[in-house]
Amino acid sequence: MAGSPRAEIEAALSAMEPAGREAFLSAVAEIRSPAQLALVAGHLTKGDIPRACIALALGPGILGPIDRAMRAAWTAGFLATLGAKKAA
Repeated sequence: MAGSPRAEIEAALSAMEPAGREAFLSAVAEIRSPAQLALVAGHLTKGDIPRACIALALGPGILGPIDRAMRAAWTAGFLATLGAKKAA
């Protein structure tokens, strides 16, 4: 038996970095329509993050925290790669 759309969203996002996950979940918490929530959950369970973002109709206030979290993750990965190359 499938779980609730909110539970499906949380399960699909469990592999994300904590900051990105929290920013995305704060956007999901703003959803008031069960149909919109089910649509977002469906996209996430299929791994279709771009369509999930479109279904969320994310505005600039929501995208800022997600963007900062993604930038921080990319920067950390880049710096780790540079450090590994210097050690080699």
